[in-house]
Amino acid sequence: MKTPPHSLVRKLAWAVVIKLLLLTAIWWCFLAGQKVEVDAEQASRHLLMRPTTDSNKEQAHDF
Repeated sequence: MKTPPHSLVRKLAWAVVIKLLLLTAIWWCFLAGQKVEVDAEQASRHLLMRPTTDSNKEQAHDF
């Protein structure tokens, strides 16, 4: 198998570097300052909730 030309490798490397820089800039502009407050009690209540459907009733399955 032939080795790829050095100019192609160089172009691909620059493309990857530019894409990483752009993704970092987008993240920094839009997501870096976002904070989410987590309340442990509320999260545990949400995770331990019971389903709202009545499991005693049979549900029709239309195929």
